[in-house]
Amino acid sequence: DELGELIRRIGERFRLQSDGNQEFSIEVDPRTIEPEGMAPLYALGFNRLSLGVQDLEQRVQEAVNRVQSFAKTRDLIDAARASGFQSVSLDLIYGLPHQSVASFDATIDRVLTLKPDRLAIYNYAHLPHIFRAQRMIDAQDIPSPETKLKLMELTIDRLGELGYVYIGMDHFALPEDDLVQARGDGTLQRNFQGYSTHAHCDLAAFGVTSIGMVGNTYAQNVRTLDEYYAAIDAGELAVFRGIELSRDDELRRAVITQLICNF
Repeated sequence: DELGELIRRIGERFRLQSDGNQEFSIEVDPRTIEPEGMAPLYALGFNRLSLGVQDLEQRVQEAVNRVQSFAKTRDLIDAARASGFQSVSLDLIYGLPHQSVASFDATIDRVLTLKPDRLAIYNYAHLPHIFRAQRMIDAQDIPSPETKLKLMELTIDRLGELGYVYIGMDHFALPEDDLVQARGDGTLQRNFQGYSTHAHCDLAAFGVTSIGMVGNTYAQNVRTLDEYYAAIDAGELAVFRGIELSRDDELRRAVITQLICNF
């Protein structure tokens, strides 16, 4: 009900695309939703689904406190497709505690049986001084830089063999996916969530910690609910830091974007 109300309010204040090409994506945690929850999400207008998997090895899942069964992930994807979702994306992470080339190869094998339209394979960054949850992880269990490189090479080789297109950095997609088409026609962009098919668009961010990009500025919202509510109640933006790009910054951004989007 709350999500439906949020979408209704957004629709009142923004002109959403209605030409059949709109992309309404939602990321869900497989541990917090059941397969029967897919149809209501589709009914609200969502047509693309992203699921966090990270890794399918039990030992790795326990080390990062992210235990979820392969069956649950599979059932959610089946329900999403049966409900009408056009695209399913899965997130994996390499460089997690206890990962090896053999174990990650086995995870990729199982994930590919689900035939995701997109895959994002992120590099794990161990920053316990920033992320409290990482303080429970023993740094000695994290793969070496050499092993992490082998994990990334394995991923690129395996997915390439099976027909996935390497979009760049950490994203892969099937040849008919919109990401591949966007890269082909020069409309691919990279934002804080990864690659996107909508270049030259402003990015409006709502909620705590979110980062927006409007014109030549970036701004991040406050990090706690109390601060956020107080700013909104005062009729102010809940922004606590930002930057206005100089011409030199804009040039650097353009060069970086060309490198990571169009090689």
